[in-house]
Amino acid sequence: MNIRGVGNTIDRGTAAIVLNTEFRYTLYEKDWFVLQGNAFVDGGSWRNPGGDFGDFSDDQNLRVYPGGGLRFIHKRIFNTVFRIDYGYGITPDATNGFVIGIGQYF
Repeated sequence: MNIRGVGNTIDRGTAAIVLNTEFRYTLYEKDWFVLQGNAFVDGGSWRNPGGDFGDFSDDQNLRVYPGGGLRFIHKRIFNTVFRIDYGYGITPDATNGFVIGIGQYF
């Protein structure tokens, strides 16, 4: 699942629906460096192997993760983005977790 906050959890399925929304705001910008803060909500569901399309609406398969993070952008190296996000699961049996990466999330 490509949802921030899931961490190292691997969920198997034959289809997935994932929705992401993100708001970014520039906190600091000078010469070659930009620092942005962001707030996001990621949500998704999947169809179990051998299941039907009703699996998408099953509570056990639905995950919602709001959260926030920071973006460090280096304007001289092709606008390279270093990011760190923290997602907090609000659905039953959800987890919390950090996602660290290079490039935009989506």
